[in-house]
Amino acid sequence: MDHQTRFVKSIFHQLAPNYDLLNRLLSFGRDVSWRRFAVRKLLEKKGNLFLDVAAGTCDVGLELVRAAPTVRVVAVDFTYPILAKGNAKIARTSQMNRIHLTLADGLSLPFAEVSFDGAIIAFGIRNILSRGKALREMGRVVTPGGSLVVLEFAVPDRGWFQPLYRLYLNRLLPRLGALLSKTKDAHRYLSHSIMQFPPPEVFEKMMEDAGFMAISFWPLTFGIVGVYTGERF
Repeated sequence: MDHQTRFVKSIFHQLAPNYDLLNRLLSFGRDVSWRRFAVRKLLEKKGNLFLDVAAGTCDVGLELVRAAPTVRVVAVDFTYPILAKGNAKIARTSQMNRIHLTLADGLSLPFAEVSFDGAIIAFGIRNILSRGKALREMGRVVTPGGSLVVLEFAVPDRGWFQPLYRLYLNRLLPRLGALLSKTKDAHRYLSHSIMQFPPPEVFEKMMEDAGFMAISFWPLTFGIVGVYTGERF
């Protein structure tokens, strides 16, 4: 594991106790609707077995099995404390037999080729340094014709909301992060990771280079998040 990966892993260990609260604050409470939109896009193509990468506390997996009664989900994350919170959340539902949790790195998925009908990663790809490799790895395990859906934060490139959002990222978010973590690294990392994520046209090209076609992009909530979809060659 390289230094950057160890650093990111340590950040999410720090954030684990307040992970769900942080998601609500980052999204102004909109993250639930964003996930539902992303899940609907994934389910536009039929399938029964889906992969959720960087699954966090399994909100996406739970949304998938609620939306489609025949679907099963394999949810992977490389941060054990956060995945454990997801397991506890699933245990409070009736979906234990439909969501399987695996401790794994998105850069080295422990699955055979063409194992899944589709894959989704929500608010996780920006935390992976080798994004192209992660996209190729997800493509490896998805059957040809299957879908990849990526939900991720963005920074609007124009409009009245852009300066307000940048103010939030630069001033307010660091203070929120400081309240929810033990070190300054966490809150600095959160805003930096969002501002440094590539613009849509660049990320779409990364998906294409990783083996996906028919790529589409939907900006949501004034462009502070985006949903990318692609079909495996």
